[in-house]
Amino acid sequence: MPELLLAEVAERVANATWGFVPARDIKPVHLANGMFRALAGPIEPDLALLKKVVATMRGKTQKSSTEIIEIADFRAASELPLSTAVAEGAVTQLRKALDVVLNQDGAFYEGSTSTPTLSHWHHLTKDPSDQRAGHLLAHVLLGAPERAAALAIRGALSKNDDAVYRLTAPLLGNQEDELPAFPAPDSDIQQKAQESCVLKNLQESFTTLAEYEPYLDKTALLQRTVTLAGFGLLLHLFNGNSDTCQPLLLCASDHPMAVREASRHTLALARRRLRSVFGDSLRQELIQRGDHKLSEEEYRDWASTWLPAESFTADQIQRYALEYEQELLAGETHFEAAVRALTGPAMAIIGRTKSGQDSVTPEGCSKHLGRRIGLQWPRKHGRGERYLMPVGAVYDALVTSLLHHKEVIQAEVFWELAYKRFGLICGALPEVDGERLARLGIRNVTSAQLAANARGIIEDLTRLGYARTYADDVTLISAMW
Repeated sequence: MPELLLAEVAERVANATWGFVPARDIKPVHLANGMFRALAGPIEPDLALLKKVVATMRGKTQKSSTEIIEIADFRAASELPLSTAVAEGAVTQLRKALDVVLNQDGAFYEGSTSTPTLSHWHHLTKDPSDQRAGHLLAHVLLGAPERAAALAIRGALSKNDDAVYRLTAPLLGNQEDELPAFPAPDSDIQQKAQESCVLKNLQESFTTLAEYEPYLDKTALLQRTVTLAGFGLLLHLFNGNSDTCQPLLLCASDHPMAVREASRHTLALARRRLRSVFGDSLRQELIQRGDHKLSEEEYRDWASTWLPAESFTADQIQRYALEYEQELLAGETHFEAAVRALTGPAMAIIGRTKSGQDSVTPEGCSKHLGRRIGLQWPRKHGRGERYLMPVGAVYDALVTSLLHHKEVIQAEVFWELAYKRFGLICGALPEVDGERLARLGIRNVTSAQLAANARGIIEDLTRLGYARTYADDVTLISAMW
């Protein structure tokens, strides 16, 4: 069996597991562009001039301000005369301002499909870097009753009164005035949303977030939308089509070390589930192919037929054989042992480019996404394994997606809701949360340490304006006091 066959099978398995192929580092701006483009429908924005002016501010092909002024379309848009010292200075300042607001994720450049940090549907591009993850989330929203979140997002993207849009408008090509009609919901994604604990609950959370559309400026609404999308996509990677969410322990900015270690453990278990849900889909794919009735010798031969020497190292091939033997010793059937041994190579080949270079696997995609949305720490470099400690933007999205407008509830009720919807734990219910962690095999954290972590998170939420603690030691949480 040639390598291409394994790559094709792995891609089908990824689509069956997640509804997209997580084969690269998906930046939040990529996810936003893909999601908003799918909600917008068939559109053709023209960013050619904007790219010429802005996207060369970084990298090896920088254009000078004099070269920019000499572009006829730019002179017409900016109403600048031919190059003068004053004009060049003005253009330099304009380009710096545009670069700051449009290139926050370093994903906007000239000469290829790229994505600016957008605030309007006129900024959308055909950049495929989201790997169709945005398409998946958009159609989850399109399948919601009354499509409240989709309507709120399209309404925000149509407003042209924000500073970013006004700054870019003169450099945008001919644009349509109105968005086309809603695209039809994807029936396969609707079915997947009903089967997935994450997608079903994420749909409800986006509907709740849409209630705040009249009370948030468009950039705040879009920012929370993108953060919630990234957060939901990360949980979807961990859980796939599971009907319950893998518990995750969140750390306060000031937390006991035992809680940090427990958080690391829950993150490691979530990554293990990611591998497990992919393996489950791989098993079903192989059964459909009829590969579940082979002989022992044929399963051993998969080390060479599925993993050819020109595509895999000798260590990788040997590892398949070793894992196969270990699974047999553990009492698994020959087919089950072969599936488990093949799961690693199948995931690895998803992240391999057409030129044969290793790129990002589904596990790597989850790691990058957790870091980029501000959930996983250390963000870049640091000692020890990663753990979960949300930044303020994550709490902004979480509170407004769990609580209805003007709803006020006790902190314990809020975190119970966060657990039921997304599997999130912080220690707000120390005994209960301790039992939940113990069921995962995590017993190195006490109820007192969990309670201390919960108090730290309340302090974080209080600084953000979401929590208030009263004299009777009751803490209430609301998105809008």
